[in-house]
Amino acid sequence: FKNTALNRFSYRGFENENIYFGQNMYTPRDITKEELDETDRPYCGLFSVGFDMYRRGSKVDQKLDIALGWTGENSFAEQAQKRIHVWTGSDQPVGWDDQVGTHVGPILTYTVYDSYYYSIPSIEFKTVP
Repeated sequence: FKNTALNRFSYRGFENENIYFGQNMYTPRDITKEELDETDRPYCGLFSVGFDMYRRGSKVDQKLDIALGWTGENSFAEQAQKRIHVWTGSDQPVGWDDQVGTHVGPILTYTVYDSYYYSIPSIEFKTVP
């Protein structure tokens, strides 16, 4: 692992550390159908609490994300989606009774981004593909 990104990873030098809460919602294409469509994705909410660290390098940016997530009724996705649909006047979802059950698990993500710096006289900018 001498020159790999994992070998260069260490806590020292991180510019940003964040604690966050997140919620993802997944629904079938047609949220107005009451019956479960076995050929479409199920209703599922994922709520997570996590910590991430981000470091910018001269050629490589790195992000480590450690979280705990859970699905099911305690993800509060049904309540959140229904409230947002009331505010926006959108169709109400009617299939949340068939949502994915409760599961709890860790989420670990390590991402390496190649960084490209460009320089024009008096202007310098960085892109991350």
